[in-house]
Amino acid sequence: METAPRPSRRTRQATHHRRRSECESHQRGGIEPSVRSQPAQRTVLVVDQDRDRDRDHIERALDDEPIVVETAATLAAAQSSVDEIDCLVVPSTVTDERSDVAATDGSGAHVEWLETVRTDAPELPVVVLADEVTLELARAIRSYEWTTVIDRNEPRERLATRVTDLLERHRLTRLSQRSLASIALAGDAIAIVDPAG
Repeated sequence: METAPRPSRRTRQATHHRRRSECESHQRGGIEPSVRSQPAQRTVLVVDQDRDRDRDHIERALDDEPIVVETAATLAAAQSSVDEIDCLVVPSTVTDERSDVAATDGSGAHVEWLETVRTDAPELPVVVLADEVTLELARAIRSYEWTTVIDRNEPRERLATRVTDLLERHRLTRLSQRSLASIALAGDAIAIVDPAG
């Protein structure tokens, strides 16, 4: 009597993980998380020292996005909320109340306040709104990760695109980092296959 060939160890492990994934998917109602799925709602906090001018501009630009726009009157107030938001929008002329140092001078290159923000939230997406994006300001901002500078007079559609693109790149990067960390810590073998199997 012939016996069926015994599956290899790698095949048995792949089958085990596929069945476990199918079981977990069934328990979740058959819904698999998608890399491209969007979070239900994100929060953008605007530091607005100019009577809600920037908040209104950002809010109108993001009107069609699942984003809540909130306001902080000062940079210090905003920094106390960095753990609860997804993005911080700051005018380039903001003043750090704790040091009385303005973000910009005539050259637009002074952004020392970003150091204090990055100390509290090193990976928080930050958008700097400027009346004019000078070369000096762009160079200063470029040295900070997850930070971009946008001309305050950008059309709303372009402003919305810049903000949402920054948020999405940040989300996908964090998702990739978590996935790689999970693989590195996995005790079992992991089989990665294409959709066709």
